Amino acid sequence: TGRAAVSLPNTGTKEDTEQCLQLLKPFDKIYLWIDHNNNDPAQQEKQKGMAQMIGIYKCFLVKPLKNTRIMPNDANDALLLNQDLNEILNGAEISEHPKLATMKNYRDEIIGSVYNH
Repeated sequence: TGRAAVSLPNTGTKEDTEQCLQLLKPFDKIYLWIDHNNNDPAQQEKQKGMAQMIGIYKCFLVKPLKNTRIMPNDANDALLLNQDLNEILNGAEISEHPKLATMKNYRDEIIGSVYNH
């Protein structure tokens, strides 16, 4: 993919995780790929929390692709399943800040206004 990658430990204390995440702060763009076991809300919240620790504006959250039956737990699993890492990473969504709105937030409203007037 031409992208640098690092795997963070999945165990340890909250302080250990925070220390690892601090090492990522110098990077401009970070893809966070967290195990998506059955779209577990706790894992999704963990991913969002990590994005907030690093810098929400530069974190892209890797999510299951809509056209795949199996979401690999990590890049290694994706390679073993012969999935396209670029496609998965290109489908990652920027982490949303709870107080900032994006065009995505207003898309349906704008389309409705255009077609109804």
